[in-house]
Amino acid sequence: MTAILDSYAHVALPRFLSGKELLRIMDANHVEKALICTAPTCPDVLELSRSIQNHPDRFLAAGLPVGRTKAEILEGIQAQLDSGFIGLRVQDSTLVEHPEILDLMGHRGAFPFLIGGGGFASIADSLLGFLEAFPSCRVFAPHFAGEEYVRFDAVPE
Repeated sequence: MTAILDSYAHVALPRFLSGKELLRIMDANHVEKALICTAPTCPDVLELSRSIQNHPDRFLAAGLPVGRTKAEILEGIQAQLDSGFIGLRVQDSTLVEHPEILDLMGHRGAFPFLIGGGGFASIADSLLGFLEAFPSCRVFAPHFAGEEYVRFDAVPE
């Protein structure tokens, strides 16, 4: 049987699944591994950390910038990357406000999983600079880089 990898699953309590609940669903559907993340509506990085520590062969995690001040945000990112997260689910507007996040991620070999809209026009130059400065890094755009760019009526027949 071919391995199935889930590209993006929310793990965060109490709004989303726990790591254990996601494992049951994965096993029932023959999914070998999943990238797990949280969201600003439920920023449970502890459940992400617990999941990758307990099941490193099954989960990769993308954290979240959390904190009130620039120092708290950067310290939180460092802690998440130190605990084994491979990147961050980050809003494009957060990168406009805190562009140094990309440098921190690049130096650590971490990947941004960008959420936002407008095709990331507001940070396109920053993303290009990130990719040029850190060629082993990648940029991911879950949610199709913004819902307004998904046009099912434009799909050729």
